[in-house]
Amino acid sequence: MSSEPADATTLVARRSRRRSILFGVGFTALLALTALSTYNGITSDRFRSDLSITQWVQKLQVNETAEELVLYAAFAALGGAIAFGGGLWIWFRGHRVDLVLLGLAQIPNILNFPLRDLYGRPRPFEPLVNVIGHPSGYSYPSGHSVALVFVFGVFVFLLMQYTRNRRVTYPALVALMLYIPFGGLYFVHYGRHWPSDVLGGFLYGLVYLVIWIRLFHIGRAWERRYPEALTMTTVRRVLVKLRLSTTSGG
Repeated sequence: MSSEPADATTLVARRSRRRSILFGVGFTALLALTALSTYNGITSDRFRSDLSITQWVQKLQVNETAEELVLYAAFAALGGAIAFGGGLWIWFRGHRVDLVLLGLAQIPNILNFPLRDLYGRPRPFEPLVNVIGHPSGYSYPSGHSVALVFVFGVFVFLLMQYTRNRRVTYPALVALMLYIPFGGLYFVHYGRHWPSDVLGGFLYGLVYLVIWIRLFHIGRAWERRYPEALTMTTVRRVLVKLRLSTTSGG
């Protein structure tokens, strides 16, 4: 009788150790792919097959108006609405750590600008490919591709944390998996990035997403341990000590 709890504990520990090993192997492989992509982005203006892939993609006939509407409406307007509305909902539900982490999700997008300047890979240019619009800055990694994977990945992950309704989570996950390659093709079709720039952006976004999810679980554990740490009263007291506010609140 006494051995059953011990066996159950051992089984749980083995499963946890196995998950940790699988995570370590998978994340190491992801970092290796990202490093290889970065090396290519630094040492060459484009990958050997970038030109042929871009020329093939640009031959595809698409409805430009619908393409612009779907991409930018979803990426800018819908993304901003989800961030604002989701942030309010998270705050009033009392998940203050989640809101802080949602704010930290902006860091990878900001970090991408100095990274692109550091790597210095030029964008596609005419007459090699057809360039629509006037994209500026360097090309690798594609910042929009980073955001496609990371920002929308964060939204879907949070949605899966707050609801177990598969009718909600599964369509959101499927929509994300369809929208990511569509967005990547868009950037290539309009000559804004080489395919390897887009792939590099996807890899960077995935690395950021994995790190963010780990921080999320750490933050949740910290919130359970210190449930009063991020109440409005505590925040006001900190602001008063920093002389950023004149009232302590109650």
